[in-house]
Amino acid sequence: MTSRLITYQIEKMFMLVLVPIGILTNILSVFIFTKKKFNKTNMGFYGIGIGCANILQLIYYMFVQNSEILFNYNMSLASNDMCRTIVYFRRLIRQIAPIIETVMTLDRFMNVYFPRKFKFIIKKNYILTIILTIVGLFGMFDLLNLSYNLQPRSFYSKDYILTNITICTSSKKVRQYTDIGATILRTYVPLFTMFSLNLLIIKQLTRSRIKAHGTNMKREFDFTKSVLGMNGIFLKITTL
Repeated sequence: MTSRLITYQIEKMFMLVLVPIGILTNILSVFIFTKKKFNKTNMGFYGIGIGCANILQLIYYMFVQNSEILFNYNMSLASNDMCRTIVYFRRLIRQIAPIIETVMTLDRFMNVYFPRKFKFIIKKNYILTIILTIVGLFGMFDLLNLSYNLQPRSFYSKDYILTNITICTSSKKVRQYTDIGATILRTYVPLFTMFSLNLLIIKQLTRSRIKAHGTNMKREFDFTKSVLGMNGIFLKITTL
């Protein structure tokens, strides 16, 4: 069995087993966050958003980005437009969940440091506007991915047989720029922002010695702990 075939089998098992589990887990997460107790703060709204973003990313990964593994048909090779579109949205969709996590952390930061100011930010329509605006800005940074197109390639197999294939790619500089840009926007910007804001939140909570006696204060304190926990998961995943 060749190394290429082994890799193919591993990827297929990953998509047939782990990806569906991830989709079902996130569907369950969305269902849980629709419960009434999560509507008392914006925790439910953020949880539903992150869950939906993860579901979208997994479905896109399984049925569009890696269609060749499941359906033996590479959608990105159908045309130049499909090539560009799939690469573009592959980058953009991956950034949605980190954006929501970052906005959620900013929400907690504003609430802890300025509890009586910026009340408008707690409204879900403003939060949604902020998220969509950031996604739109990131989408503008990702426009360079639209320079991808179908290009022929030739290579010799182990039997010295010349094989011609078509791939969806771009110039080396563009690939390097988009890879670096995607990594910075998807990982390092959220990582640095959440880490910095979390340090400030913990510092403020420690300094003020918040005591969760009242129902509202306890709710806000639990929300903050939940945000810190979700950020911890994100930080752990991105540093693996």
